[in-house]
Amino acid sequence: MLVDHALELPLHWRMPRLEARWFIDMYEKNKDKNPIIFELAILDYNIVQSMHQEDLRYALTLVCLLHTSSK
Repeated sequence: MLVDHALELPLHWRMPRLEARWFIDMYEKNKDKNPIIFELAILDYNIVQSMHQEDLRYALTLVCLLHTSSK
């Protein structure tokens, strides 16, 4: 599965956060997974996702303010 995934598209063409999510899903299926590493990976992913959502919210607020002030 990992080899097939690696051969689909070069790593530098992939979006890193989506790739991280894919690896988290694959690691979850691994019988020999380290539960601490797994929890840290999920926590890191969720923190970064939250930061991106906050940035998007801020950007949308600015766009709305600029749009209403130009009328």
